[in-house]
Formats: sequence, structure tokens, C-alpha cells
Amino acid sequence: MPVGIVICNYNKREYVVNCIQSVLESDMEKYQIYVVDNASEDDSVSAIQERFAEHISPSGTQNPRIVLLQNEENLGGSGGFNLGIRTALSAGHPYIMCLDNDVLVDEAAVRTLYEYMDSHEEVGMLGSRVYHMEEPDYIQQFGLTIDFEHYIVETIGANAYEDGTLPELVECDTVATCSVMVRAKAVQKAGLMPEDNFIYWDDMEWGYRIRCAGYRVAAYGASKVLHTKGAGNRNNAVFVNYYNVRNRIHFFQKYIREEQLQDFARQMLDSVFDSLYECMYREEHCSAAAIRFAMDDAMYGVRGRADAYKLRNEDRAYHKLDDIFEEKKTFSIEENQCDELAQYIRAYVHEHYPGMKETEPQKSQVKLVLCDYIMNVKDFSMEKIYVDEYHNVFSECGEAQMIQNYSYSRALFIYMNQKLFEENMRRLRRG
Repeated sequence: MPVGIVICNYNKREYVVNCIQSVLESDMEKYQIYVVDNASEDDSVSAIQERFAEHISPSGTQNPRIVLLQNEENLGGSGGFNLGIRTALSAGHPYIMCLDNDVLVDEAAVRTLYEYMDSHEEVGMLGSRVYHMEEPDYIQQFGLTIDFEHYIVETIGANAYEDGTLPELVECDTVATCSVMVRAKAVQKAGLMPEDNFIYWDDMEWGYRIRCAGYRVAAYGASKVLHTKGAGNRNNAVFVNYYNVRNRIHFFQKYIREEQLQDFARQMLDSVFDSLYECMYREEHCSAAAIRFAMDDAMYGVRGRADAYKLRNEDRAYHKLDDIFEEKKTFSIEENQCDELAQYIRAYVHEHYPGMKETEPQKSQVKLVLCDYIMNVKDFSMEKIYVDEYHNVFSECGEAQMIQNYSYSRALFIYMNQKLFEENMRRLRRG
């Protein structure tokens, strides 16, 4: 069995069953599936056992098609995947594929990754071309590049329409584990995923370490999968914000050069401030607390699963456009090249306010102006309503004061925190 396929699951019964089924329908013949359940609180385990009983052989049987592994507690994405990877390594698979539980693989997805890696010994990690499950004509990701100048990760091909112009193979810094194959020898050299991340940025670091170990990292368009939009929505904002901020800081403080620390501190504090200020602007107080906890934990080396009090999600869920659109009959949009945002607003109006009509600005009750970021708006006449690409809305006098104070507040925040942040980064790097 050359390929061991690891699927990590937590509380996604329907998704994981469909994921497993899509693998079983693939045209790859020699593989073994390791399903790791992270102490799910739904009936994922029983659903897997019932649906795939013929493929889950009794304990001790040689080469069952599916091996079901169960953690006693939720160890996060990294801890869950690592249990499966360790088991697959022990079983002797020369290649290990990781799949998120909310992925559906094309019938050739596994085989094409295997065949390419088997004929290119220098490749240590190879990802699929990932499409949005909800919009399968659009690419979700096709590999990732790490920007050590701005301390961010950029997704190759993000939301691009599949028109056949992307190359078949893209060299990159790392690949997300939603669908990726790794060489066992590369894992033995570079190590497993960093479990103290719990979730997010663990796959970033894993791929980067494999690349640093001397292997090529790439994404291969012949391998195609569908993936849901995942956890990055407002319903999970507190959870996502905490782990993304904490683990992003942790990653870069480990791998940047010493002379970058001052610039890193300034840019990270600038990013954290933007997030905090937006939370205050939108009255998302739990998200703001999670971001602040994340920054403090990153500075003082707190790792692993976050304490529950840091992830309280009690922010009210509402869309400010609802207040604006209520009892209105007409609207207009000044797009300013914000095509995706305009498309989103039109779809929102169509779904929630089917009676509203789009008209010319001079005839509309609601005049929307789209922009990159409302904190850069200089028009305080209150004659128009500004919406930015982060869905922030500027429509009231009180918000105008916050926007006017933005630059000063940012400068003060960075001034108050930069030296402390820098020194803590140095302390962490010394071990």
C-alpha cells in the first residue's frame, strides 16, 4: 500500500462520511485510509462504523481499507493529523496524504499526486488544486507563498475563475493540509506538524520546514478537490481570530532574521490594531478580547488549546445593512472596482429585500459607495454610505469621529506596545 490517507474529523458527521466515500470511489487502487476522530460530540464515529462496516476490518486484521482511530480529547487539527501520520508512518507507507473532513476528491486526485511524486524524488510535499464546493468554477487555493517582508501568507489562485490559464504545476512555500500528499522520508527529516498550534498555521509551518529540509513543495493541477469555505466566517470569528493571530506571530518570530524584529513588531502591532479597532467599530467585543488574548499569549509563549474564557462568543450577530435597508425601496452602488463586494451586496439585497430596486444614484434612497477600507474615507458629509471589502459600514456621525481618530489611535497603540513586543520576541527566540 504505497499511500496512507489521513482524514481528521471533529463534529462533521455528514462531511466526513462523504469525504471517505469520495476516496473509496477514486481510481487509485493501493491505499489505506486512516480516519482520526478528535473526540467528536456528534455521532460521527457510529456513522462511519455503520456506513463503512465492510471496509473496517476487526482489530489486528492485515491491511483493512479503513482504520478508525479515536482521540480521547480534541487535539486540534495538528494533533489529529499527527496521530494518523504517525500510524501511517509505522505502517510503512512511503507516501501520506492528508485530507480535511469537508473535502470531496476527484476520482483521479489521489492517483495523480502519487504518480507525480513517485516520478519526482525531489518533491517532498504536493498539493491539489482546490475548488470552492459552493462555487466549483472558482479556485479556493493552489498553493501558498509566505511573504517574509509583510509577514503574511498569500494564497495562489484565490477565488480565480477556472478558465484554464493557470499552470499545471506551481512551486510554492507550503500547501494547506485540506488536500496534500507528503513523502514519508521528508516527514522523517522535517518532523510532524507542530501540535502546540492546535489549529491554523500548523500546515504552513510543516510545509515550510519540509522546504527548508531541501525538498520541493508544489501544487499540481491534475489533482482536483472540492472544499467548503470552512471556518472563516462570522459565526466562528472568535475562534478563528485567536488562533490565527497567536500562531501567525509565533511562526514569524521563529523564522525571521534578527534584524527584522523591529519591523516585524511594528507591522504585527499595526495588523492587531486594525483588527481591534474594527471590532470596537462593529461592537464585536468578544472578538476583540480574543485578539488581545492571542497577542499576549504569543508574546509570552502560551501554546496549545486556548482556555475557554478566551474564546467566549457572545457578540450579537447582525448585519448593519439591515438597519440601512429597512423600509427602503431603492438603492444604488458606486462600485469603484470593488466587483466582488458589489456582487455580494446585490445578492444580499436580492435574498433579504426582494422588493428593493437598484437605480441611478440621484434617484436612490440608499446611496452606497464601495471602498477598500472605510478608515481611509475622507468624506464626512454623511450624504453617502460607505462599505468596505471587510463589510465595515460608515453611515453615522458617531462613526465619523472614530474614523477621524483612527490614525492617532493606531500610532498610540504601536508606541505603547512596540518595545514590549520586541523584547518578548527576543526572549522567545532565545528559548
